[in-house]
Amino acid sequence: DVGTASNKERGNSHLPSRVMAVQVQEQAQVQSFVTKSPDNEIIKETNKEFQSLADDMTVLKEVMTDMADVVHEQDADLRAVAPQVYKAEVKVEQGNVELRHAEIHQNHARYARAHALRAHELKNRSRNKEPKRRHTHTLHRTKCVVL
Repeated sequence: DVGTASNKERGNSHLPSRVMAVQVQEQAQVQSFVTKSPDNEIIKETNKEFQSLADDMTVLKEVMTDMADVVHEQDADLRAVAPQVYKAEVKVEQGNVELRHAEIHQNHARYARAHALRAHELKNRSRNKEPKRRHTHTLHRTKCVVL
């Protein structure tokens, strides 16, 4: 019995190592199946796309942070310039009003000058007592008609 007991013990001592070997072999088969599986390729591709998206989001965050810094830096300058822009706008509007008034004044001056010139011509004609003449064209001949 002692010999059989030691044989049993030896058999039992090899049992865990056999189970371990079987488990390792099964895991290797499962791993081999998983790595060769088309679903695994899809998962790998999806993971790559998510990683690329995460990298892009990191770059976008950096760009947005830089843009916020630039806007913050320029904010003080813009606040200083805003009153100057408002003053310039008011002055431009005043200048436009003055230009409209000048245009009206210029048109009145032209009309007055033309009216004065016309009155002067009429006055000179009446002094000279020359008849007013009108030229009419008839078949390449010019005739003078006294009015």
